[in-house]
Amino acid sequence: MGLTEYYVNIFVSLVLLPFLGLILRLYHELVVKPMKLRARLLKQGIKGPPPTLLIGNIREIKKAQSSIVKVPSMHPPATHNCGALLFPFFEQWRKQYGQVFVFSLGNTQILFVNQPDAVKEITTCTSLALGKPSYQQKDRGPLLGQGILTSNGAIWAHQRKILAPELYMDKVKGMMNLIVESSFTLVDSWKTRIEVEGGLADIKIDEYMRSFSGDVISRACFGSNYCKGEEIFLKLRALQEAMSKKGLSTGVPGMRYLPIKSNREAWELEKEVRDLILHVVKERKGAATYEKDLLQMVVEGAKSSDLSQEATERFVVDNCKNIYLAGYETTAVSATWCLMLLAANQEWQDNVRTQVVEICGGRTPDAGMLRKMKLLTKVIQESLRLYPPVAVVSREALEDMNFGKIFVPKGVNIWMMVLALHTDPEIWGEDAYKFNPNRFAKGIKGACKLPQVYMPFGVGPRVCLGQNLAMVELKLLMSLLLSNFSFSLSPNYTHSPVLRLVIEPENGVHLLYYVNIFVSLVLLAFLGLILRLYHELVVKPMKLRARLLKQGIKGPPPILLIGNIREIKKAQSSIVKVPSMHPPATHNCGALLFPFFEQWRKQYGQVFVFSLGNTQILFVNQPDAVKEITTCTSLALGKPSYQQKDRGPLLGQGILTSNGAIWAHQRKILAPELYMDKVKGMMNLIVESAFTLVDSWKTRIEVKGGLADIKIDEYMRSFSGDVISRACFGSNYCKGEEIFLKLRALQEAMSKKGLSTGVPGMRYLPIKSNREAWELEKEVRDLILHVVKERKGAATYEKDLLQMVVEGAKSSDLSQEATERFVVDNCKNIYLAGYETTAVSATWCLMLLAANQEWQDNVRTEVVEICGGRTPDAGMLRKMKLLTKVIQESLRLYPPVAVVSREALEDMKFGEIFVPKGVNIWMMVLALHTDPEIWGEDAYRFDPNRFSKGIKGACKLPQVYMPFGVGPRVCLGQNLAMVELKLLMSLLLSNFSFSLSPNYTHLPVLRLVIEPENGVHLLVIKGRNCEKGRALVGMGRFLILTIVHHHM
Repeated sequence: MGLTEYYVNIFVSLVLLPFLGLILRLYHELVVKPMKLRARLLKQGIKGPPPTLLIGNIREIKKAQSSIVKVPSMHPPATHNCGALLFPFFEQWRKQYGQVFVFSLGNTQILFVNQPDAVKEITTCTSLALGKPSYQQKDRGPLLGQGILTSNGAIWAHQRKILAPELYMDKVKGMMNLIVESSFTLVDSWKTRIEVEGGLADIKIDEYMRSFSGDVISRACFGSNYCKGEEIFLKLRALQEAMSKKGLSTGVPGMRYLPIKSNREAWELEKEVRDLILHVVKERKGAATYEKDLLQMVVEGAKSSDLSQEATERFVVDNCKNIYLAGYETTAVSATWCLMLLAANQEWQDNVRTQVVEICGGRTPDAGMLRKMKLLTKVIQESLRLYPPVAVVSREALEDMNFGKIFVPKGVNIWMMVLALHTDPEIWGEDAYKFNPNRFAKGIKGACKLPQVYMPFGVGPRVCLGQNLAMVELKLLMSLLLSNFSFSLSPNYTHSPVLRLVIEPENGVHLLYYVNIFVSLVLLAFLGLILRLYHELVVKPMKLRARLLKQGIKGPPPILLIGNIREIKKAQSSIVKVPSMHPPATHNCGALLFPFFEQWRKQYGQVFVFSLGNTQILFVNQPDAVKEITTCTSLALGKPSYQQKDRGPLLGQGILTSNGAIWAHQRKILAPELYMDKVKGMMNLIVESAFTLVDSWKTRIEVKGGLADIKIDEYMRSFSGDVISRACFGSNYCKGEEIFLKLRALQEAMSKKGLSTGVPGMRYLPIKSNREAWELEKEVRDLILHVVKERKGAATYEKDLLQMVVEGAKSSDLSQEATERFVVDNCKNIYLAGYETTAVSATWCLMLLAANQEWQDNVRTEVVEICGGRTPDAGMLRKMKLLTKVIQESLRLYPPVAVVSREALEDMKFGEIFVPKGVNIWMMVLALHTDPEIWGEDAYRFDPNRFSKGIKGACKLPQVYMPFGVGPRVCLGQNLAMVELKLLMSLLLSNFSFSLSPNYTHLPVLRLVIEPENGVHLLVIKGRNCEKGRALVGMGRFLILTIVHHHM
């Protein structure tokens, strides 16, 4: 053998070896690996149809599909069994092999699982080892790429982190204007067409639905450049149709590389879409400013990922395509099926229209109105049950995994057939294939035996991010169409569902639309609205007052719409406020703040009725009746509904304003966290906050040369804010302080409304105080939810009040939006109950001690004697009898809340007083706390000794003393408030002597709580030598007065 022949043999061997390796690898991938996977499943008793080499079970699938004779129905379908029509092979295999079996698409092994318990375990699995099937990236790469719908592991988690916040409900609410705009475009085009066609039009709605959802997602994704977005989405629609031609041939090895017609078409469209998207991105780079739309979030997310130029472009393009498929086609087809079902079920159409018209009253729907559309929600839920946009939920085991008794080897795909689960008679009842929205009357949990199988938007970690947007789009569009049109199925409609990646009508949906009935409906609705307003604003208040008048309960006559607000303002303006430059000898706040109540009590007695707007209020200051009302345990006596409405931005639906079972649940969560044993555990943080205040005063006194004129109000707020921030937010208390500063501003904005509460519609007017309140409410909400979100991502978290609220919300089985509202509202309520009230109580207490030097000296002596230079503990606080009496007397004269209010949620009786449903009850704490008939002739004077024998010995009727409320709705934070006040007062008295500054002017004012209008100024020195302290303070007063008179 020559040298040349030798080299030729070597060359041939080198060529044959890789070729042989390729053959062996192909043999392993196409034969050995699938056989091994099936064998491991067979060991568990999981069987299935035997596959054919290379094509798997595709031949049987096509044979089963061809055996189904499609006979398009010319009538409205009585039943909706899409599964049998679209997936006859699954129906055959389920009967033959059961609810769990294995089949093949090409060399891809698929485990079909429709066993409800296994479905629940698979869909809720949080492991990144369970991901989306890899064939979706390969075979559907031109359409889906490596976006959020197909990616796995850390890439998917990063993409979700970027996109999810942009589709939370608060962001979706911000998109409502653009959804409404797109809806009105559709409505106007139909109106024009109906007019042109003489009042009745046969409309094929499919393209209109796509145009609507495309317009919405284009605006949401591309902002003002949405026209370019629509061009992109038209190309994507064509790409989707090209991809759908492949059908279930997915998995056949090498099919995606063959230059067949559908592949060539897909490759060309993929390139066009990519170029269009990158052109928009390039234009933005050159722009000075850009919009914060979905595209921008994707672009910024790509930049933050430290990717190459090519990878960045792929990241942006693929996620834009995924947003299209998830938010455009699915919404359009869901709207199409929903309208078909309403057209086929006229009674439901009429009932939903009636509710929509009644709720909206001719106005454009907003988020609040959409929440009230219960019938429409049920119809949409039922439509998504019968015609879910995605027929199959698919996953792939990226590692070996176990789900219950099912072992799933790495590389096996899992399919769960949503259609079959949504229409299984064993789960949904005998009428599973029929349209019956009433099954959702008690929500999804009450609709079927196994609610986890209802998953039109998927379920678990990979639930559709756009479900909030989709539901809002569907509700808004349906409500506007129902408000403007009546419709029925056209004779041109043929019922023939088909699978084109999503389930859609093969020949579209033709409906007959007309508007003549609508005019009558609008007129009827408008008339109904007028009658309803007349009833609410005139008839109902008159009836309530008449029922009270029958009992001899009189009051000032009201004026339509504003009630007695004019008299209230007149009485307030008649009081000449003359700020006192001296310590007040008496403390009659009631006459100053509520002169109208004083007038009406003299005129009508201790029980009378008055009106704020159309709200009827029963004023009760009869001690026995007060006791019976405040100690009533019935849930039929709750907090006034106007507090949630008119004071919603500040109070929301938290524990201070909620009623019934919601209030009981909130109390159950919060009360144990404020029992005395838990409060004792907070003493260290209270002491820490108090020492911060003490140190700041010491520093200020030193800077001022031993005597400082201190305006104490903000110091008290800083102290109580610091305490409640630490108690509520733990180590994240700095964020809590930022939140509470915003809440303070919100409280001031709300207090500007004064007693105009109850005037119909006032809360909706864009007046300055409302606009300011709305803006602050949003800022507070965002700050609180940001803290909650940070906790979710933390490995560990603290057991503080915020965490208790969050866990309580989770245990309540609420929606995402309701959970957020629960957390935000209760945080705001904790603020008002535990921050502002404690601060203002401390301020008044220090003012009274400063004005009464003998009491200050005596209490200081007691505190120093008990503490002996040590930091006070719980045992020491219990021994401070004089300090306790001073705080009790301070809370008597200046209770933080002036009025205790309730509302009769049902007809109720208290002694001889019958209170009709809807009447509010007000009990004026200030008047009860300073009534000379109850407290004696010195009722308006500061005399802590009245509490020497406790509250029961302080007055004739101890039940009227209620600075923290009384009965079932007593303030949960009273233990915390008393400990805060005692600790702070004891430390201040131990470290300082003080008196009222000449700069102090005594002028109480009502800003939701009673506080000093111009603050409280004290002259403060360090040390506790009473005689020396008084001398220095007196000298300070003389010097300041001299300066004041000199400047005068």
